[in-house]
Amino acid sequence: MSYPREYKLYVSSVDYVEARLWESGFPMGGITVSDRDKRNGSPKWGDMIARLPNDHNVQRLITEEYFKANYSLESSVPEEIVTPNYPEDVKGKNK
Repeated sequence: MSYPREYKLYVSSVDYVEARLWESGFPMGGITVSDRDKRNGSPKWGDMIARLPNDHNVQRLITEEYFKANYSLESSVPEEIVTPNYPEDVKGKNK
């Protein structure tokens, strides 16, 4: 069985991410996985690999349960993705 390997844009109430389904053999170097998620067996089938739309080097694992409860597929790319409006205290941290 073949699974989609491209990243797609998803939106939550607080952010946008590009995400793709994790699959066995996916290189996890440089991807943040919380200690709690590791203890619960992640990465595992159903988890998503997310990256910032404006910085593909910032990547994290989002568990299947959290992702399904908080994200939905976005059909268009909003202007704030191109020029994010970060609060002053986090500007520059995503570069």
